[in-house]
Amino acid sequence: MIDGHFRVTLVTRDERRVLEARSEREIALMGESVLHRYEGQPWAVGFYVDGWDRRAVRRIALYLNDVTLELELAHEAGATSAPARGLNA
Repeated sequence: MIDGHFRVTLVTRDERRVLEARSEREIALMGESVLHRYEGQPWAVGFYVDGWDRRAVRRIALYLNDVTLELELAHEAGATSAPARGLNA
């Protein structure tokens, strides 16, 4: 457990990125921003959420799952055509 803040670790086959923030909203938006870099292949990114508030950790994880699903559905519908830019882009 992490005292006073949240951490989202995002991993692909080639990269790993750790995000940290004090607020639930901030870490969720940071994670979403990184996932948007993988619009064409959001399922290529795995993530782990940790933090001091277990309920908030669950909400963050569910939110990031929803973002991933929305990106996948948009891609299938042809709404996105941007290439993946990586975790550090």
